[in-house]
Amino acid sequence: MPQALRPGDQRLALLLRQGHARRRRHRLRRQERQLSPRPFFVSSLTWGGNTWSRHFEFLEGGLGSIPERFAPYTQTGYAQDYAWNLNPRDTHADGSSKQASYIGAIALKTATSRNGVYVSPYRNATVTGGKSFYTTELNQCEAGYRTYPDLATDGQLEEGILPRLWVDAWYANPYNGCSWAADWGLPVAGASTYSTTSLSTPCRTFAIGASGQPTMGINLHDTAQRRCPTWTQCDVGSFCCAGSVAVGEGYTCVAKTDGTAWCWGFSSQQGTLGNNAISSSLTPVQVVKRIPDSSAFEPLTGIVAIFGTPNTNDQVRLRTCARLKDGSLWCWGHEFSAVTPYAAPIAGLTGVEKASLGQFHSCAVKTDGTVACWGENSSGELGDGTTITRNTPAAITAISGVVDVGTGSESTCARRNDGTVWCWGYNGSGQLGDGTTIRRLTPVQVTGLSNVVALATGSYHSCAIRRVELEGGGFARTLWCWGKNWSER
Repeated sequence: MPQALRPGDQRLALLLRQGHARRRRHRLRRQERQLSPRPFFVSSLTWGGNTWSRHFEFLEGGLGSIPERFAPYTQTGYAQDYAWNLNPRDTHADGSSKQASYIGAIALKTATSRNGVYVSPYRNATVTGGKSFYTTELNQCEAGYRTYPDLATDGQLEEGILPRLWVDAWYANPYNGCSWAADWGLPVAGASTYSTTSLSTPCRTFAIGASGQPTMGINLHDTAQRRCPTWTQCDVGSFCCAGSVAVGEGYTCVAKTDGTAWCWGFSSQQGTLGNNAISSSLTPVQVVKRIPDSSAFEPLTGIVAIFGTPNTNDQVRLRTCARLKDGSLWCWGHEFSAVTPYAAPIAGLTGVEKASLGQFHSCAVKTDGTVACWGENSSGELGDGTTITRNTPAAITAISGVVDVGTGSESTCARRNDGTVWCWGYNGSGQLGDGTTIRRLTPVQVTGLSNVVALATGSYHSCAIRRVELEGGGFARTLWCWGKNWSER
């Protein structure tokens, strides 16, 4: 039982600048006294002897898709990645100005500052408002974008500088580990699932256009990864390129913001550096993959996060995995009895949100809140109700709503979106936190632990951070741990 003990769209950098802008004191969260970054609207730009006050003029320098018109013969009625058709000097099909939509679109595209995520913006309420479908407008519920409503706006400015935003309920759930919406007091927009004769599949989308509601929304692609906005921050003159870092036993790997991965350090003949070699390296080498139907190799690209095998004194199979922007997971190193010194995809695994690599097994959280595990299973660490070793991922059907997972030596723990923690596998040191030392083949809830916002697992112990409400308002965070306590862990 436990004991008491957080790269933006570079093309729009001239328009919206990410920074730690401070709100007025009465809107500041008293309990944390800090804010997440949020874009603000720059009304003019002075460069040398010239001053620009119309952002539309920045088209060649950084506006990208926002004001551009659809290319001839390619109009589909939905936003293309290169053409949103929101020139602020133009008008919509109903005769209204596009200026507010233009400002709103920039806010939607940049507010979460995430690379490698496909989006579908909409302002024509063809599903929720009974509007007619126009090929020149941004219509609701494009195929492939019907699951994850993300942000909404009405294109207005708060205090003359901050684009007004609404968020999906996911951002408001503190157990998802994202304080961005709470930091800024962003309201939740109503999102519902709709089924109509014009849709081949149901669509979850924001209700836009009605009085008091947002006028524009944006949906993520159905295979997108739900995650808290992240920012790469650099001092002037410095060089920033690391988007994700994984530190293993004697080696380090970095996923750069250009989507490539580089590793260096000790390989132990296990191919953990991923450069199609098994030797160690004192300098970074690039991770590669095999070209299909060829013996040649090319760089692995499209990486957004990277995961490594933890440091441990025990025998361990050293390996590294990377999540690509398409939701696939690619791994290299020592997996089971084979060494693969280059990146290869994990078969049958899609929609990956994050992954955790244990000593002899691995688990991944998917965007739908499910967990899949593979590897050794002698103690039930895969959580599928058996002790059968799996060479491919096996879904854990007994748990849902998972937002994080951690793998130990022969056990696994997961944090759900309701703030609870569930564990399974070997329990000889009480690492499952259920008050026993009994092995569990399926998930059991950690006793007496709720409101958890972060989880970390070691070989034979785990720790969690709880969010505790305080009398008189506000909250604190407390640390709780359970499992083996040798070396006063």
